[in-house]
Amino acid sequence: MPVNITIRKATPDDLDGIRQLFYDTVITVNKKDYTKDQVKAWSSGYYYVEGWKNKLSDQNFFVAELNKRIVGFASFTNSGYIDFMYAHKNFQSQGIATMLLETIEKQATSWGIRKLQADASLTARPFFQRRGYELIKENVKRIDDVKFLNSVMIKEIKK
Repeated sequence: MPVNITIRKATPDDLDGIRQLFYDTVITVNKKDYTKDQVKAWSSGYYYVEGWKNKLSDQNFFVAELNKRIVGFASFTNSGYIDFMYAHKNFQSQGIATMLLETIEKQATSWGIRKLQADASLTARPFFQRRGYELIKENVKRIDDVKFLNSVMIKEIKK
C-alpha cells in the first residue's frame, strides 16, 4: 500500500478529479470484464455533471489522496447503500479501496447502520467477497439500451 494515503470527506472542489478517476478507471480496469459497448455506456456517466454534483451533496462521499492527488473515492447513503467504490487505474490492488471501505464501515457503524449493500460490478465482486460481503443475487441493469450484469452484495456490520 502506498504510504501517505489519506482519506477525507469529499468537497465540491473534488468533483472534476472524481469524475476523471471514474472515467479513466472504467475505460481501463473494467474493460477486462465488460464489452466495448458496456464500457462506453458506463463511462458516459462522466458527462452527467449535475448528477455527480447531486451525489456529492446527497451522499457520504470520501476521497483517498496521495500527495494531494485523488487516487480513489467511495460513497454511501444514510440507508447503507454503497454507491461508489473506485481506485485509480494506476493504483489497483494497493489497499486504497480497502481503506475507503473500512472508512465507510466505521462511519456506518457509528451512525447505527447495521447492514451495508453494494451493487458490485463483475470487476468489484471479488473485492467485496474478500471483505465479507455476501452475494444475494445477480442483477441485470441498463444504461441506455446496454445491459450489465452486477451483483447485489450485503454485509451485516457488527458493533
